[in-house]
Amino acid sequence: MNREDWLHALAGRLGDDFTAAGKVIPAKLSISVGFPSRGATSARQHRIGECWNGDASKDGTVHIFISPVIADSARAGDVLVHELCHAVLPKGTKHNRTFAALARTMGLEGKPTATTASASLLCRLNGYINDIGVYPHSGLIVARPEKPQGTRLLKVACDCGYTVRITRQWLDAGIPICPICDVEMGEC
Repeated sequence: MNREDWLHALAGRLGDDFTAAGKVIPAKLSISVGFPSRGATSARQHRIGECWNGDASKDGTVHIFISPVIADSARAGDVLVHELCHAVLPKGTKHNRTFAALARTMGLEGKPTATTASASLLCRLNGYINDIGVYPHSGLIVARPEKPQGTRLLKVACDCGYTVRITRQWLDAGIPICPICDVEMGEC
């Protein structure tokens, strides 16, 4: 079983939970592992799942994406529950009260934009995971780009600990002399 098969199998198990909440998982549903349209590697607003309404697809299929950085079975499961909540609600519902109420009913807790499984949902998910097996995916490690240097000043220091910041232009013109030791300082 590959990871997409696993996610579909879990969605099938969750179908009864959604039916009990008065919602039906769409028949035309595609669940994939892939980066969301934006915020995939953002340090601050990292997206781990995304649901595209059937209107966005040529054949009316609802598309759900689970981030490839997720490797834990239960976490993949609770992200899937969150995205399935979007899939069963009308287009444009986003994270409003209607979504929040359904998410709580399904066992999600926390802010509607960043839900996690409650203890009861985690228990149900673990039962489903015991039946279908663990999530067959090894999470990707996403290297976030380093922040660019905030200043153009370079740090220059002496062995005695005296430091000064200087621009490359002035450093190229001549290496500063430490006022304490009276020797040339080195770039750090």
